[in-house]
Amino acid sequence: MTAPKANIIMRMAKLFWLPTMLLIISIVYSRMNSDISYSPEQVVAFSHKVHSGDYQIKCLFCHTQAESKSFSPIPTTRTCMVCHVALRSESEAIKPLADSYDTGRPLHWIRIYKLPEYAKFNHDIHLAANIDCSSCHGNVEKMEKTKHKRDFTMSWCIDCHRKPIENIIPSREISGIFVQPSNQFQSLVQAQFHPKTKPAYGAYINEQVFNKYGIKSAKQPDRGPENCSACHY
Repeated sequence: MTAPKANIIMRMAKLFWLPTMLLIISIVYSRMNSDISYSPEQVVAFSHKVHSGDYQIKCLFCHTQAESKSFSPIPTTRTCMVCHVALRSESEAIKPLADSYDTGRPLHWIRIYKLPEYAKFNHDIHLAANIDCSSCHGNVEKMEKTKHKRDFTMSWCIDCHRKPIENIIPSREISGIFVQPSNQFQSLVQAQFHPKTKPAYGAYINEQVFNKYGIKSAKQPDRGPENCSACHY
């Protein structure tokens, strides 16, 4: 190798060494500080496994605004006491809940999911497209303690927008996103997700079928948007 070529290679190596090392450090640091499996102790030892798993209480029964708002708020004490005013009302485990209900002071739950302020996510848009809660939150109805299930990075979201069929779980009955009044309706939903056909995501059932059963029409997103302003606005 001639001296000029060797010098060019050395200069190129020096030019890209620092950015490459910074990128590697950034990736390693990000993985080490991932929120995956984060499961803090809460003010009340709430079990989704008992409520949604054993008693089949649907997600939207408690998270009532997730289908119509951009956010999915934690249920109020009043929502909990709809049942617990009569069920296990003397239990020591729910004493903080009863005290909150009697005094009007809200419980201070520790937040598990939080996106950066510069990133926007709308629950209602995704639920209207018949995307199940478990697509992002995992099978919460099987969790004794709620934990952070997915690594909500930009690449994770973009990958789902680009390949929705591979990543998205269609709405399940336990989530309560859409009322499913009959086995006939359920079979129509399943038929649209037959593994041999793999339709564009969102093409579940035509609008007439939705109207017939009194259920709002799902959107036809196919692929999600990838422009910057879709999430950063």
